[in-house]
Amino acid sequence: METKPAEKPEDESPKESSNPPKLDPEWPRYEQFLAEISKRLRPAPPKPWWQKVLESGGGVAIITVLLGSLLGQMIGSYIQSSKAQYDRDLADYSKYLDQGSDTVKQLYPLVGTCISAADDLVQITMPNLNREDLPRKEAQVERAQRDQKKVKFNEADNKWREARDGLGYLMRYYHHNDDGVTRAWQEVQESTTSYMKCARTLFAGYSPDKLTPQDCNPCMVERRSILTALDSLAQAVETNRKAIGVSKLR
Repeated sequence: METKPAEKPEDESPKESSNPPKLDPEWPRYEQFLAEISKRLRPAPPKPWWQKVLESGGGVAIITVLLGSLLGQMIGSYIQSSKAQYDRDLADYSKYLDQGSDTVKQLYPLVGTCISAADDLVQITMPNLNREDLPRKEAQVERAQRDQKKVKFNEADNKWREARDGLGYLMRYYHHNDDGVTRAWQEVQESTTSYMKCARTLFAGYSPDKLTPQDCNPCMVERRSILTALDSLAQAVETNRKAIGVSKLR
């Protein structure tokens, strides 16, 4: 009889699984809990001196006093700086007004000189100043006076033509190109020039044999227009000055 080989006994040890063990889903919470405990048990680091001062009652009082003092100094410094700036602006504005006033002061004497010189030139052509019955010596004196009046007129005319354009620019500059001042100045300029021209034309046709028949000034219309224009200019300047002063106060 054939005998069967003996069978090897089976290994009864459990086979190892290839899958890793599963973690408890509550484990992250355990970790956080343990970390918090460790943190609380760890001794706190010492506080710096400045933090101790800030947290103390005396430190708070000191800081309050210091901040109040610094804030007061800042506010005082700002007020003083603002006042100093205001004083400088006020001084500059006063200087600006003074320069504008100087321009007006130059204008009126110049126009007055032109009027006076033109009046003298017109008077030369009038009958009451050209008497043929005067003695020779008095006639010579009168002739010398007429020559002086002609020189005076020429000097005034030259000054007027040299200064009128520059004065017009200054009037506009120191009165902020105000329309009222500009128009009034143009009227003064045109009327003064017209009166000077009228006197010059009248004298150009003058001859002792052909005197002007009128006893009054033949250029009186032009002369009166100067006075009217000067009044308008004075009113316009005053109105502009008040308007600028109000705007500065704001």
